[in-house]
Amino acid sequence: MANSSYTYTQVLNGTGKFQMETNGAYSGGVKTLQQRLNSIGYDISADGYFGSGTEKAVKAFQTECSLVPVDGIAGKGTLTKLEQVRLSKCFNTYGYPLTSTDWGRDNILNGNFDDIDLLARVIYAENTSDQDDQKGVAIVIRNRKNAGESGGYMEKSGAFPDASVWARVVAKHTGSAGVQYGTTNASCKNAYAPQRGYTGDDDNSDGVADAWANAVDLATKLKNGTTITVRGYKVNGLTVDTSTLVSVTNQKNQISSTHYKNKCKAGDKFSGTVISTAKTLTGNVFCTYA
Repeated sequence: MANSSYTYTQVLNGTGKFQMETNGAYSGGVKTLQQRLNSIGYDISADGYFGSGTEKAVKAFQTECSLVPVDGIAGKGTLTKLEQVRLSKCFNTYGYPLTSTDWGRDNILNGNFDDIDLLARVIYAENTSDQDDQKGVAIVIRNRKNAGESGGYMEKSGAFPDASVWARVVAKHTGSAGVQYGTTNASCKNAYAPQRGYTGDDDNSDGVADAWANAVDLATKLKNGTTITVRGYKVNGLTVDTSTLVSVTNQKNQISSTHYKNKCKAGDKFSGTVISTAKTLTGNVFCTYA
């Protein structure tokens, strides 16, 4: 039967399904589906017509939440998962899609964001897929905050009285380089409209799309002063044997590869594998999580 034959609630309860229609009629249920997908970060037209854009978004959601089959058809299983995801706290409280005019350094320093929402957006935008790297970003933010104003990693409270200490860290101006976290620029869509349905390296055990949920969890830990445990560091996704590393307990920067010149040599271990020749490291090094 046509999509217009069913309401969203009916399909959620197991009657009917929504699927791609050519020249199909308007469906209020399809419009609700589209609005639900948009609320967790998918950018589709909520016009009530199930076209190729909606089908693509449904397939992406099914893939990212490990639903089977990935067919682009929104039946009871897909809608049940969609409701579970959108009603979780990390979706109904934090990360609601904004526009570029709502984001950016000025908005942040004017105190326009809740701290957890702000930190989650920055952490997620810095790395949208790998939970270990997100934890590394969070640790660096924490260390920069703990350094205080004298450390040089945050704006002065006197200059920005409406901004929280966290806002003054992530939106710190760094001269010609711009801002300390480029993800606070108004152009960063992953920050102002995070794709909260994206799972990254999630195991999906909690039913929530974990790349965003993990960022919210880390932001909450930062705000509450909860310990984030460190076991080592990451280089381009490879865990480096800790015996090769300098201590970064209070590291205020994401450690660049230049810190490791002449440290990576034949015999060093990467993810448990001994390399046979000297190797030049590239990219940033992040703390990883135990």
